[in-house]
Amino acid sequence: TTLKKLTEHHAPLKEKTIKIRKSAPLYNAQIDAAKRLRRKKERAWRKLKTPDALQQFKTQRNYVTYLINQAKREYYTDFVSDNSDNQAKLFRVSRALLLPKNDLCFPNHSNKDILCDNIGEYFVNKISKIRNELIIWILHVTQYLTSHYQQVVLP
Repeated sequence: TTLKKLTEHHAPLKEKTIKIRKSAPLYNAQIDAAKRLRRKKERAWRKLKTPDALQQFKTQRNYVTYLINQAKREYYTDFVSDNSDNQAKLFRVSRALLLPKNDLCFPNHSNKDILCDNIGEYFVNKISKIRNELIIWILHVTQYLTSHYQQVVLP
């Protein structure tokens, strides 16, 4: 009980929330095992640095890629055949697969050169502002140190 009290005092239990996500429908145990073996062969190659180890790693890497592509092909073939009567689902999936994801959104601008110049100018001004603030801060610190501490002269 004393050990338990000490443990609870110095290292109390913490609650941790874990989000449970469903795995990708096309991911399977064979892919998982192949990826583990690929990583093992990669570590061996990085440790040994031999052409044979590199070739084994590349072979396993290509095999994992083949398995993933095969699983995707099977999954989407089954998906299309299962949802052939639901156009909304088919269009949603085809849009997700075919259209590129555009994460960067720049403002609409008639001239892209001017837009690029504006973005560059923004960052140049930002860096100048940060540098000026740093210089002011360094001056304040220097003034404070020189006014509060006398220089010690050793004989």
